[in-house]
Amino acid sequence: MRVSVVRCVRKGLFSSLMGKTASAKSAEAVDFEPSALSKEQQVKLKSKLSMLRKKEEKPSTEVKLRDVHEDDDFGGNFMDSIRARGLLKYRYNYSPPTDVDVMVKAIAKNYDSAGNDLAKKSDILRKLGAEFNHYVPNSALHKMKTVNDLLEFYRQEVKNITRYQEMARDQSLPSNLNIREQPSRFHPNDVHSSHKGVTAFPGVGGEVLGLRNKRIYRQFNPKKEWFDYEDMSFDYTKVDADMPWDPEVAKRMDSFVDKKYSARTRSFQKTSK
Repeated sequence: MRVSVVRCVRKGLFSSLMGKTASAKSAEAVDFEPSALSKEQQVKLKSKLSMLRKKEEKPSTEVKLRDVHEDDDFGGNFMDSIRARGLLKYRYNYSPPTDVDVMVKAIAKNYDSAGNDLAKKSDILRKLGAEFNHYVPNSALHKMKTVNDLLEFYRQEVKNITRYQEMARDQSLPSNLNIREQPSRFHPNDVHSSHKGVTAFPGVGGEVLGLRNKRIYRQFNPKKEWFDYEDMSFDYTKVDADMPWDPEVAKRMDSFVDKKYSARTRSFQKTSK
């Protein structure tokens, strides 16, 4: 049996078919025009349209990057929190309120009856930490056995500065007593100071030892001989310029948890959440 194949199609066949379908669709659309509906049908249609919800636009997940500017607000006493890290027990200040006993007893009233229920103990400690914004550290959890232990803990004041810094900031010191909180280091760029940028020890100094101190204090390359030309033997550029341990960079780096320092662009960029 031979299978026949269509090789020729009448000219204008598809256009006539498409025209018929288009005309049929337009005829069907006429039947659903609002003008063809009665008033009762239009009222019912309007009541149903109000129930339809428009397609909500999804929020964009792209995060726009912005560099950190000098006028950005880093918060109060943020440098104390940075210096306290790794040195002191707490990085924040805590002053017990006047009604601390009432607040602790109200939350931990069933603590003595908890016994060895660790889940209940954890729940009470979490509520107290959220209420006072001061949580019991892991090193003191084994000491929290009774309500009196909790009262003793939350009655103690916590500071993120040392006793020496506290004395240096005390305004009631005698007039003949002066305590300097931060060390005064020589730097040749400090031309407005008393030494006018001239060192008494040529070729000595300028290096800061320790990673912690390098994040806070400035370094410089000392001049080897006093009679040499400065442009030949002295380099005024900062050794730690634009580096992660530069004090200016470290100050901004430690103040934002949602930003990171890019060594390639030498700028701060927000991290994607």
